[in-house]
Amino acid sequence: MGKVNDKTDFFKYVDSFAKDAGVSSLLIKGDISSVAPAVTIAIPTYKRPEFIKCAIDSALAQKDFDNYEVVVVDNDPERGTETEKIVCAIDNPKLRYYKNGENLGMFGNMNRCILLSRTKWISFLHDDDLLSANFLFCVFDVLKKHSSIDMLCARQDRVIFDGNDYKDAPKVFYHKFEGGICRMTLKDYAYYYPVRSTGCVFCRDNALKIGGFNPDFYPTSDYVFSALYSHFFSCYDYNRYLYDYRIGLNESANPDTYKSTFLNDYFFQIAIQKQLGHNSLFFKNIVEANTNRNIFRLAIYGIHDLSFAKDIISGKSRTIHKLYVYIDILYRRCRKFLIFLINTFLHNIK
Repeated sequence: MGKVNDKTDFFKYVDSFAKDAGVSSLLIKGDISSVAPAVTIAIPTYKRPEFIKCAIDSALAQKDFDNYEVVVVDNDPERGTETEKIVCAIDNPKLRYYKNGENLGMFGNMNRCILLSRTKWISFLHDDDLLSANFLFCVFDVLKKHSSIDMLCARQDRVIFDGNDYKDAPKVFYHKFEGGICRMTLKDYAYYYPVRSTGCVFCRDNALKIGGFNPDFYPTSDYVFSALYSHFFSCYDYNRYLYDYRIGLNESANPDTYKSTFLNDYFFQIAIQKQLGHNSLFFKNIVEANTNRNIFRLAIYGIHDLSFAKDIISGKSRTIHKLYVYIDILYRRCRKFLIFLINTFLHNIK
């Protein structure tokens, strides 16, 4: 179904920026003559005029933090589009707007956003999502106190699915005790995608060092990027809800896309276990048990025929494997919550 399989080397360095080096990006609005600020809010977009203005407005509405710019990179090379008209009508000196000469694909465009940013720090904002007005203020308040942090990821304040606000139980629980930070390592990515490349601030130079987002891992290139970043650099989860993430209205909700996500997650989690030195059949069955745990998510996207995943859902995982997964996930959630509380009260991280 995709390029990923059990032989994929997710940890091999690939310069994904070089893949699109021959494609230019035309500056339509704004200039780069001013001194570079501290952080770029980068908005990759493609034919989303119904949402783009709200996303940009949320980025430009940051309070108590002024040292930033907003860079919109349009993956639609056609001129005079509705998106272009909307963005060019926004009068704000912080805003820059580019159009790529060719469609670079979702992750190629995210890589282009990184290259077009002039700043030490970058934060991605999807073109259909929203930032809280205090996003940058809160994040940089933490970064000032902890200079060793290379990536700080805020939490999603709400998930909008088909127009309805949705919160799962862990988020409701964490929301009641906001504050604190917790270091994330590769092990934390072994069962799910705990901190994402959006809704966070990360160092541009480090993104260049790991080669950016590898499009060959589509549609889970962002999962791999965040895990590699956490593996090689200092990444922290920040228990503040500062980002509104919309699902159900984009490419990720396409059933075929989610089938690829389901398969990619399995192969990447196998690779993580191997990277951690867990090469035995026991840990392969652990990943299969975790994959079975997530089957219910397929039904959310209208996927009931599991024949596409028959090679990875063999039924070999036993109760002991399932218990291992649930106990380890519970341990990591409790550990994270405890560390959040400690950092909130002892180190005054709100």
